[in-house]
Order: sequence, then structure tokens, then C-alpha cells
Amino acid sequence: TISARTAGSRTGGGGFAISPDGRWVATGFGVGKEDHPMIWDGQTGELVTTLPADSSVVVFRPDGKWLGSAGVASFAIWSVGDWKHLHKFSRDEPAVTHGSIAFTRGGSEVAITRSRQQAQLREAFTDEKFVDFVPPQLQSVNSVRMALDGSVLVTASATDKLQVWRMKPIREQ
Repeated sequence: TISARTAGSRTGGGGFAISPDGRWVATGFGVGKEDHPMIWDGQTGELVTTLPADSSVVVFRPDGKWLGSAGVASFAIWSVGDWKHLHKFSRDEPAVTHGSIAFTRGGSEVAITRSRQQAQLREAFTDEKFVDFVPPQLQSVNSVRMALDGSVLVTASATDKLQVWRMKPIREQ
């Protein structure tokens, strides 16, 4: 049993995440004296490693190959199992709340909360940006989620408004 008390995230995202196969549990913040993402063995509850990153919201890619972390100033991608840091990119502006990151099932696209009022679809391992998502009514974008097949992106605001983006027309442009 992993005994860890984690605070809720203002982004609605993961203060913790479980790998698709249940082998790993990642905690992003609120555990221990130092507020860093930690990796736990999902079977034994033992601490495996502490990632060299700031307090973050964490999420596993649906196939379990990568872990994404979204901090207040930057995002990072980690390989699962050896926990190597693969890539890091910054938010446009540091914030007081954690960012949000979402993966599709395959490929190397990620959706992120680029700034307080924008989400972005981008390549996970380069600085290539595909498209920025600006809600029709400017508001805080606190979290982002993507359908497993990448067909839909949803952003959520601090005022509990959802913006649904159909990706096929956007990808065709």
C-alpha cells in the first residue's frame, strides 16, 4: 500500500497518476518534505525515484511509454521505467497554478496549457508548435484533455466552462 496524502490540483489534473499497466504510480506534488514528482512501485508501494523537477501535475501517455509533468513554469517528458528526462519546454509565462498536459494514444503530439489563456498542440520532443487554441471568450485555461485518438481536445476554465475543439478541421488547415 502506498500511503501518501496528496492535495487536489486546481487544474483538475493529476496530483497523481497510475500507469496503464498498474506497474507505476507517479505523485506530482504534496508528498514528502520536498515537493518533487516521485515514482512509486505500484505493486509494493516502494519509492523508486524522485524526479529532478519542480512540483507538477503528472500524466502517463496511454500506452505507458512516457510520463508528462506540468509545473508552474515548464513541462517535461520522461521515459517510463528508466525515468530519463527526454525533453523540457517552458510555459509562455510562469503561473501560480500547475500547467496541464495531455497525450494521445500514439505519436508524439502533446496538448499543453501554454499560457493562462491558451492551449497548444505541439510536438513533444522538439520546439515545433502545431496550433494554438484561444477560447472565443478569453478566460483562464486551467486544464486540457485529449481523446485517445486525437480527434477532440477539451479545455476547462476556472469558471467551469468547457471548450470543445474538433481536431479534424483544424488538422486539415
